Amino acid sequence: MGSTAFVQVDAFTDVPFGGNPAAVIVLEGPADDAWMQSVALEMNLSETAFCHPSAAVDGEWDLRWLTPTTEVDLCGHATLATAHVLASEHGVTGEMAFHTRSGRLAAEVVEGGIRLDFPADEVTHVPATPEMATALGRQVVAAGRGLTDLVVELRSASDVRSCIPDMGLLAGLADRGVIITAAAEVGAAAEVVSRVFAPNIGIPEDPVTGSAHTTLAVWWAPRLGSAFPAEQVSARPDPRRAAGRSGAPHRPGCDRGPWDAVGMSDRTRLRRKPDRTVEDRDAIHAVLDEGLMAHVGLVTGEGDDAHPVVIPMLYARDGEHLLLHGSSASRLLRTARAGVDLCVTVTLLDALVLARSGLHHSMNYRSVVVMGRATEITDHAAKVAALDRLVEHTIPGRTSRVRVAHDAEVKDTIVLTLPLAECSMKARTGGPVDDPEDLDEPAWAGLIPIGVAVGAPIPDLGAADDPVPGHVAFWARGPGQLNGRPPPAGETT
Repeated sequence: MGSTAFVQVDAFTDVPFGGNPAAVIVLEGPADDAWMQSVALEMNLSETAFCHPSAAVDGEWDLRWLTPTTEVDLCGHATLATAHVLASEHGVTGEMAFHTRSGRLAAEVVEGGIRLDFPADEVTHVPATPEMATALGRQVVAAGRGLTDLVVELRSASDVRSCIPDMGLLAGLADRGVIITAAAEVGAAAEVVSRVFAPNIGIPEDPVTGSAHTTLAVWWAPRLGSAFPAEQVSARPDPRRAAGRSGAPHRPGCDRGPWDAVGMSDRTRLRRKPDRTVEDRDAIHAVLDEGLMAHVGLVTGEGDDAHPVVIPMLYARDGEHLLLHGSSASRLLRTARAGVDLCVTVTLLDALVLARSGLHHSMNYRSVVVMGRATEITDHAAKVAALDRLVEHTIPGRTSRVRVAHDAEVKDTIVLTLPLAECSMKARTGGPVDDPEDLDEPAWAGLIPIGVAVGAPIPDLGAADDPVPGHVAFWARGPGQLNGRPPPAGETT
């Protein structure tokens, strides 16, 4: 074969040296497999795309993708690059159809770019293993296996960004690649972040991976809805919008709009008394840290049997997540871990507000509402750490003074993590608001402050003679007392 022209395209970007580079070679017909592999090796890019007019369907194209070492079943950025070359260099207009190993794919030039229509991956949840945590050097929250890749959810966006995996160990986790992901930082333009490693096919880290987002869309859609912005945070970063699950019906309220700095969405934005909105992330954290009981609500059942269920539950805040737990027999938790929408509320009552009119009585309160979908923590070490956090949230200093949970106890407990990505806070402060004509009424008006009253500890029968430790004797709950009242000088904790 004589000289062959190629075009190198930086896909998924609008700036030079951004996105993910791919070489595109437009041929007149099929080429020899060994020759294509040699060309891909010479190009030494993550993907080289070879396309030619399809012999099966007039006006459509056959498309193949090769890394420096092998042919792959699906590649997003090289498909985008091919569509760009066909449109800009070969005058192709309208929808472009490509026949590939993954079936028929479509690309269409639209205002401002090119839209790709890719099939959603098929993802099955799998247990998080110690091997995953060791290979990544990070705690694993959950994991799933797609058709070719392993997706691993980490605890935070910072864990994703700072991860330096052991490539040798990573290669043993998946046939093609490993996708690591987490919820993005609060206030970020993207809702999730990810990175992709594929050492088995000669790509230590891929800068922007379109095919990985067919997996990420399925992984995150139960919590974020059918469309959401996602960023692959590699050395050549570029924000991407991940397409929703292919063929999934639209569910009202699931297509989240941009969230503000406190994580407020259209679903959690206050409609009534919006002036009582508290737009302070630290204030939200303070309410969640001070509270002891949350009310967790969801809809269970299907069709005519669908009905709401709301259960009070102990919880804890762990960074930008809420931890929920209960027995493995809990119907609510078994339903919640399946990916249904949750509504979690924590309310602190600060005062009764007595007005001169009965209907103007009120309460001063601080209330946080969190909505979203929870993920089950299955890794044993992560689960134990979460359970310890729940104990420490309730009684600081307690975990170091009690026995470690037995494996059977941990196994029989469901622990869920719910991101604080979609939440809002509402608060009322101040005195009564009376009608002007009522101000001369003789009725007493004002506030009755309400707080947590703590009595003297009552020892168990078997511990009657044991000294009461300071973390018990001086336990308190309230603003500025989240870790208990300070014990007197010399008192042991």
